[in-house]
Amino acid sequence: MLQRAVRAQVARRLVRDFTTSASAASAAKPEPSSAEAVRTALAQKWDAIIVGGGHNGLVSAAYLAKAGKRVLVLERRHILGGAAVTEELHDGFRFSRCSYLLSLLRPVIIEDLGLVERHGLRFHPREFSSYTPTPRHAATAPGAPSGMLLSSSAEATAASIAQYSQADAAAYPEYCERLGRVAAAFTSLLDSPPPDLQQLSRLPALGKAAMAGRSGSLGGMRSASESFPELASLARKAAALGADGPLLWEALTGPASRILDRWFESPVLKATLATDGVIGANVGPSTPGSAYVLIHHVMGGIEGKEGQWVYARGGMGAVSQSIASAAREAGATLLTGVDVRGLLLDESGGAAGAGGRWRHAAAAAEAASEAGDGAEATAAVRGVTVTAPCLPSGAEPLAVEAEAVLWGASPTSLFGGALPAAEASRLLPPETWSRMRGFDTAPASAKLNVALKGLPAFPAAGDDVNGDPSRRRPKPHHQCTIHFEEDPSEIDDAHALARALGRPSPRPIVELTIPSVLDDSLAPPGCHVANLFVQYAPYELTHPEWSAGWGDDSVRRRFMDSVYDVVEESAPGFRDLVLFEDLLTPPDLEREFGLPQGNIFHGAMSVDQLLWGRPAGGMARYRTPLGGLYLCASGAHPGGGVMGAPGRNSALALLADWRA
Repeated sequence: MLQRAVRAQVARRLVRDFTTSASAASAAKPEPSSAEAVRTALAQKWDAIIVGGGHNGLVSAAYLAKAGKRVLVLERRHILGGAAVTEELHDGFRFSRCSYLLSLLRPVIIEDLGLVERHGLRFHPREFSSYTPTPRHAATAPGAPSGMLLSSSAEATAASIAQYSQADAAAYPEYCERLGRVAAAFTSLLDSPPPDLQQLSRLPALGKAAMAGRSGSLGGMRSASESFPELASLARKAAALGADGPLLWEALTGPASRILDRWFESPVLKATLATDGVIGANVGPSTPGSAYVLIHHVMGGIEGKEGQWVYARGGMGAVSQSIASAAREAGATLLTGVDVRGLLLDESGGAAGAGGRWRHAAAAAEAASEAGDGAEATAAVRGVTVTAPCLPSGAEPLAVEAEAVLWGASPTSLFGGALPAAEASRLLPPETWSRMRGFDTAPASAKLNVALKGLPAFPAAGDDVNGDPSRRRPKPHHQCTIHFEEDPSEIDDAHALARALGRPSPRPIVELTIPSVLDDSLAPPGCHVANLFVQYAPYELTHPEWSAGWGDDSVRRRFMDSVYDVVEESAPGFRDLVLFEDLLTPPDLEREFGLPQGNIFHGAMSVDQLLWGRPAGGMARYRTPLGGLYLCASGAHPGGGVMGAPGRNSALALLADWRA
């Protein structure tokens, strides 16, 4: 998103969730905004500027524009969508380059913006959802089962699990029901700001200041007390769980393995389910906190079917294009090829920023209460500075003014990036800046997109390995998310070795999807596109045999070959089908898509970085300590995945402030 921010991250040091729009616009190759359009837009003053044209930023733009505000979206890349994009990288092959499955997109956003009714969003539901071939298990004894297939049919799923454990087949429905109840308690928190405990903690000091007649103190108390309704709602939801209440706490703090071990005995089923507890996260199933990531990935559902993961027709870019279409329909201006380099700050003390003078005075009072010294080191953001190819070469970044700025990139690219560290340390409350400097963005994943000249064969599922791959017909397992781990310990070992050795996991954890088996718009006839989501991949490679780093072609080749080795255990001949490869390592994800250190969630989804801790106390409700500056992407509540909730919630917070 920001060249300077990316450099800062490197100096300091994906997910899935990522239909086509039926419109011709989504099928066309994206082009950068015209020079005339860019120059015209940048010369105007706006109600709101949104930095970053990812799906969250586009959601914010649509809601603000629908409310009658003049909105400008600025995206550095040539294409809108952030990590939810579809790109044609090889003739006739169109890839969901980062995110690749859809489930978490909030129903209220689909409805409010008319994404299906007016903007062409379409889905490919998957009747069969998960397939785990088990060649090593099958080799243990004659007649041993060779694969587990989970589907929308309760009977068929039970029969497949029963091959490995009758007890697990009986327990699985209740497990899904109880986990669903806990997930529902979290889901109710997605569409509103979280309580901010740091704000609440300021109330005593603000009360004393109000008694002393300090300016802004009453407004500060009003602002700090806004968290009470959400805190009460959270308490009610937890109490309503009854006997499942302890499971809620365990899901927040415990390891996924503890929950799975209590319910199941089959290593194959536990390994299949454990992947949802580690996907995109730098944890193993036995790591405390991994249970929340498991819950996070069952919070969604499409078309009223809870927990359903679907392919978006046309790839994940169609999701973003449908939201962009809604934003344009409402009157928003969306520009690509514009790089935001910094913020316009007003420290005069008279600039109110979004929400009027009471909000600005309240922010000053809150900052003073935290600092404990009566200082009012506050500022308002009045716009951004930008560069673009159409602007004069060598000129200073151009100032573009706005009443409010919504940050649709990672919070670490803002604080310490667009707002340099020296300015951030001066303008942010000390505790907030301290927490931002420690915000965990450690990566875990790489993404490998490949074009295939035919459909891979899985002998365990009855596929003919000798047939013409281009004439091979898809079977149920081909539409699934395909896993290759037969025991959770394999995932834990992969995680531990990557961390200890400073290299990719010797046997990487691979999740394979082939969306073209259901969506024929993605590849030429007889051919396919495949997504391989791979863990674990450190940002920095320190092992002597890998120290040449991710930029070295031989290192990249060795890593891809290790991925193919895993797949070929169950699908022999897979690598011979590959026509084209697009490897995105953690540094690639950071450089190309602005994901900090390649973290697909913009920051770890650990208990200390959720709710009031995302990204830091005092900013959990999308407002920052700088007047008129808001967070609206995955680094804010409720976190990562293509759900749009941070974008919607942030826009609604800004609109509420404008009404105040």
